[in-house]
Amino acid sequence: MFRSLLAAGLLLALTPAHAHAQAFQAGDTAGGVGVGVGGSYYRYGNYYGFRPTLSLMYDRGTAVPVGPGVLGIGGYFSYTNRRIYNDFTYWVEDKRYDFWNFGFRGTYHWNSWHKVENWDVYAGIGLGFTVTTYTDRSTYSSSFYENLYRRNFNARSPVRSSLFVGTRYYFTDFLGVFAEVGYDTSFLTAGLQLKF
Repeated sequence: MFRSLLAAGLLLALTPAHAHAQAFQAGDTAGGVGVGVGGSYYRYGNYYGFRPTLSLMYDRGTAVPVGPGVLGIGGYFSYTNRRIYNDFTYWVEDKRYDFWNFGFRGTYHWNSWHKVENWDVYAGIGLGFTVTTYTDRSTYSSSFYENLYRRNFNARSPVRSSLFVGTRYYFTDFLGVFAEVGYDTSFLTAGLQLKF
């Protein structure tokens, strides 16, 4: 009898619990920490080296009736930088651009078509702005070439829009991974996902 109870207890302890019928519902809160590649940023000359985009995302499920899915409202923050380096005869161009991105996101989660409880599929749009900081460490062989080649940086419009699709998979009720592709602060982002 004791062995049967012990075996049943171990079986229940090892069986993952599922608190939700779907991976994202009204009232759920999800947060992601990711690393991305690519992205649309100010470009002049050739970038030097690989610069990933670090990002934080937040998503809250609402009770707004939108068909078979769930509407999520949230926000994002991301950071990346680019360096331009060129070694010319009379001057060395060495400039760095830091991009700080903030904004709001709306997501639509549609999971009723599949039978996997821990799998979340969504698409979304975003609207935000970019703050760009600029550092010029260029050197010139003389003041003549400095006056000739020095360029002033004029930031483009800081308003940023995005369109993306993504997926999340939860290994437990609160911990998982995610991946997103689209026209955003990076073209491909993946990372760790938490659900509260």
